[in-house]
Amino acid sequence: MLELRGLSRVFGSLTAVDGVSLTVSSRHALIGPNGAGKSTLLHLAAGNVRPSAGRVLLDGRDVTRAGPGRRARLGLGRTFQTPALVDSADCGTNLRLGGRAPVSLDDVGLGGCERLPAGALPHGRRRLLEVAVALAGAPRVLLLDEPAAGLGDDDRALLLSVLRAVEVPVLLVEHDQAFVRAYADTVTVLHQGALLASGTPSTIAADADVAAVYQGAAC
Repeated sequence: MLELRGLSRVFGSLTAVDGVSLTVSSRHALIGPNGAGKSTLLHLAAGNVRPSAGRVLLDGRDVTRAGPGRRARLGLGRTFQTPALVDSADCGTNLRLGGRAPVSLDDVGLGGCERLPAGALPHGRRRLLEVAVALAGAPRVLLLDEPAAGLGDDDRALLLSVLRAVEVPVLLVEHDQAFVRAYADTVTVLHQGALLASGTPSTIAADADVAAVYQGAAC
């Protein structure tokens, strides 16, 4: 379980994240208009950015001062907006570099791509490979940064199927609202760096304050 307690991050005069607390224990989506602080919060959770205030706990252990490498060794896996792969290496090698878990390329719809360079994969398949690499590290919690972005219908459906089979808590940042509704158990909405609402997908869909924030906003 991942706990974020009162996290804030200030960049000069800009408060990118403002006292956000949430607990990730299942399929948890983080949404909000552009500039809401979603990616910054994910970076704070992963250790790529240090908080100005607040704490990060992984299975009850305070990892606030730990860097991303230490958090990864403790079981925090992640993917990025732009897939972080070794493009010159084949898919099988990328998967083996991910860690020790018995994850197969077949599990993510990439059977037969073992010797294909990762850089030769189309965008959607690169995203699926990165998810496989993250899962190969046997994470206890998984952070996903816009995994459905730019995916066609087939790859999107395959990604959804793969993620539904993941048995660890997931914090997902995503703009695709249909994908969020199909996947998440809990949805948290950020607005101007602060937590606006949190609940089930149906509760959030019916929330007047959330609708007001999204109306006319760049998403």
